[in-house]
Amino acid sequence: MTSKAIVQGQIYRVQITGHKREEERTLVTKNEYAIIGNSIDDVRLKFAYVVDVSAFDHYRIDFVVREPDRCCLLRHSYEWVSHESPDAVIQRAEGTDTVWQKPVIDSAARKFLIHARTTCYASDEKHARKKLKKRVVDNEELIEFAIEELCVADGFAHAKDTSMFPRAHVIGGKA
Repeated sequence: MTSKAIVQGQIYRVQITGHKREEERTLVTKNEYAIIGNSIDDVRLKFAYVVDVSAFDHYRIDFVVREPDRCCLLRHSYEWVSHESPDAVIQRAEGTDTVWQKPVIDSAARKFLIHARTTCYASDEKHARKKLKKRVVDNEELIEFAIEELCVADGFAHAKDTSMFPRAHVIGGKA
């Protein structure tokens, strides 16, 4: 039903009501399609050629409406979900796993890179760290700070630099 040919025209929304009769009941189906055509008459003419209506005993075209823009919204749905609920739950033999894909990032959050430097006498590295921690709390004027604001993560995946890994090579077989 899909074609890779470039089609020119305008988008038209077409709604149909199809009926499929059985012995005790009738199935009534309403479908809405987006079809590209040159006019309303053109869309009505080619509708039966581009849409499979063989599932219905009979159908009627309810309306054909030209969309004013170059795109149209066919379906829209939304759902309020709490931030504490997972994006997906995977059922496994040994239990369930929750998947969190969208990190919750406060829009007012700011991220900083802070370098603290001081000079002190110490017996070893561990003792020097202990003195730095104490000076941060007690004697802040003895410490030099270099503070740089970083951008906060946007929650989207980004490309990783994999240039340090060796490239894969095909061994055997035909390319």
